[in-house]
Formats: sequence, structure tokens, C-alpha cells
Amino acid sequence: MAAQGIRYAEMFFSPSSFARRGLAVQELTRSVRLGLSRVPGIEIVLIADLVRNFGPEEELVTLAKLKEAREFGVIGIGIGGSEHDFPPEPFKALYKQARTFGFRTNAHAGEAAGPESIWGAINELRAERIGHGTRAWEDPALVQHLIEHRMGRMSRTRRRGDKNPGARFSGRKESAVRPRFRPRLRSGA
Repeated sequence: MAAQGIRYAEMFFSPSSFARRGLAVQELTRSVRLGLSRVPGIEIVLIADLVRNFGPEEELVTLAKLKEAREFGVIGIGIGGSEHDFPPEPFKALYKQARTFGFRTNAHAGEAAGPESIWGAINELRAERIGHGTRAWEDPALVQHLIEHRMGRMSRTRRRGDKNPGARFSGRKESAVRPRFRPRLRSGA
């Protein structure tokens, strides 16, 4: 990563999946930090990707354990998983508690379930950032909101010098997403 000019990275990890297999959240997080400490020249912080499919009650337990693991560089939380089956609204209390603990907030939204998932993450969860959000373009008011509040992200990774990140994932020379967003990218979306 350093050779690519990266000096700061926010890495997602999913402690919930491992906790279900008997690993302690604090030990897992400490081990992840130990491995990341071997990467020279880059500040790497962690965002815990909680799993919607496990439900808000189970993830509140994981969140409490993450509070005890903050010393290992956990700065925030997000939710991933099935948007269709598990909309953001039931996780409102979890996000409120996360902010009380001092965590930053992110939500995977608008990839499978569309703009309504993004609006739910914004209005109910008060997420600071939206992961993916690729279907935001279906709602012009939403796109404008994301631009004005600088909270949208079209993908989670981009290599330095990568002129067309969408093509890398689609296998095509020109991404189908990019032409739709070109005007918005110029305006800061």
C-alpha cells in the first residue's frame, strides 16, 4: 500500500462473524491490530462491519465488546449484510449507542435495496457516510443531499492512478456506472 502512495487507510473487519464461531471480539481485534502494525508507513484504523442478518440485539452485544477494544484502533462501525431482508431502521438504537461510545458511523446502503435504504441510513441511523450507494442516482434529491453533506462513496477502494475503478470490477473497459455519475463526480459526489 505504501508503494501506491497510501498513507492512511480505514479497514473494515467483521468481528460478529468470528464471535459466532467462539472468538472473543477483544482478542480478534488485538490480533488484527498486531498484524496491521507490521505494515510500515501507513496509519491504519479499523471500522467494525456489524452484520444486519444477526439482528440489532446481537449486534448491541458486539458493540459493547468493541467499546472495550477501542485501544486497538477501532474508530467506527457500519452495517453490512442483506439490505432487502434487514433494512436500516431497526438498528437505530445501535447507532445511537455507537455515537455515545464515540464511534464514527457508516452504513452499507443503496446497493441492493435502492435509495430507500440510503434514506433510512441517513434519517434513522444518522450515518455519517454511506458505503457503496450505487443506486443513489435513482433519486436526484438523494444525490443532491449526498453531495451537499459530502457523505456518499461510490466504492470502498480505489488504487492510486486507477482512471476507471468500475471497469476493474465489471471486466469491461468502460464501467456502466461511471457515465451516470460523471456529472456528479465533477460536482463533488
